[in-house]
Amino acid sequence: MLVSGHRKPEDLAQAVTKELKKRKHQSLPMAVLTELFDALYFASLKTEESQSIACYIVYIDPDNPDPKPPARIVKDRWSYVKLSKRVPFTPSSLVKIAKASDPRS
Repeated sequence: MLVSGHRKPEDLAQAVTKELKKRKHQSLPMAVLTELFDALYFASLKTEESQSIACYIVYIDPDNPDPKPPARIVKDRWSYVKLSKRVPFTPSSLVKIAKASDPRS
């Protein structure tokens, strides 16, 4: 839906859900995708010491981070580090984490 010529996070969430279904991939609930795109949008408007914010987003279920591990784990396979406590998913926390981590992680 257009609002003043601009699209909303809900529109992007619907488009992503539609594309994932087309590719026969499981999608997240619309509310989760909308919250994700909303936070990413507002994080992109923030800057830290005149530097733009850049990050990659991957959704991993914290209760089951590696549901189908391969039989043989190779050296350069992805891994994760669980934080001692959960960080709220807000534009501010996203900016802090993005600046504190390697952009490729």
